[in-house]
Amino acid sequence: MKSRTFVSLFLAFIFIGMAVTGVMSFMEKYNELLSGFHVIFSLTFVLTTFFHLFKNIKPLKNYFSAKKNRMILVSVIVLVCVLLSGVFYSLPPFSNIIEYGVDLRSQTEVDKKIEYRFTTHSKVVGKDIRIDLRAGGQYATTISGKNGKKRVSIPQSAVWLEDRNGKYLETLYVSGKSGTGSYRGGSRRPESLPVWSHARNILAGDGLLMPTKENALPDAITGATPLTSFSVTSKYSGPESINLMIEVNKSFDPNGFYNKNNFPDDKLYSKSPNGQPSLIYRAELTGLSGIVLVKLLGHGHHSGRDGKVIQDVSDMTTALDILKGAVVEY
Repeated sequence: MKSRTFVSLFLAFIFIGMAVTGVMSFMEKYNELLSGFHVIFSLTFVLTTFFHLFKNIKPLKNYFSAKKNRMILVSVIVLVCVLLSGVFYSLPPFSNIIEYGVDLRSQTEVDKKIEYRFTTHSKVVGKDIRIDLRAGGQYATTISGKNGKKRVSIPQSAVWLEDRNGKYLETLYVSGKSGTGSYRGGSRRPESLPVWSHARNILAGDGLLMPTKENALPDAITGATPLTSFSVTSKYSGPESINLMIEVNKSFDPNGFYNKNNFPDDKLYSKSPNGQPSLIYRAELTGLSGIVLVKLLGHGHHSGRDGKVIQDVSDMTTALDILKGAVVEY
């Protein structure tokens, strides 16, 4: 009796620890220590539960041998299958709960102004380069989604190199969703980073230039979508005189010109969450080293039809404040 009491109390305390760390993980950005506690609590709970079941296997067999009690076991198995299927296939309401957690963590990170640092091409032999991108007032904004649910809208971005003639050389960094084709609902977003994707010029299986999950870019150049200012430290090899290009684009930011009503014949744009098109910045790198401020070059096509840079930005409004600026040190 004492051993059963001990195991029951132990399970109760372990369950509380597992529940607390689980809720904190749901609400907060990934933390290695918190994750470690949650894993240890969960593993201990599972092992102790198996031990408890093993010690009581005979009473359980006797209990479920009665027909009236078998339905309880069947009901539990069915419920577990429903939970597993709902999460695996992203079915509501499970998908809604998961998305809510993503949005909640995003809002928490924005409020705390957590700064991101990415390192790419770490194994490449070449010159060091660092790009610091400063978030502007419109970098992260709260929008109302379906059923009035609030969530944070943040931009996708790409950093790449071109020669002086505009020929694509290599990508130094691209946001995770764009680099791996992991947009919500599996949607394709050719309008998100059109100048970068056309410069890269690699067709996916569906004929679009944006990467898919099947032809995703390697982890060496992709990273989680930053929620505020961030820096990219990388390496590159090539000519001394090159151009560093930056493209940023945020969904759900229409204005008086870039909205669905003004482009009724553009089917891609009408179905897209895009408002204002992507913005393109350039820094000219010359010599062996230096520090350069990027300059606004123009914007991309609003529905990603081509990779041209349109220099007239007079119809752009809030998108101009997505980035406060960027500095390149090489």
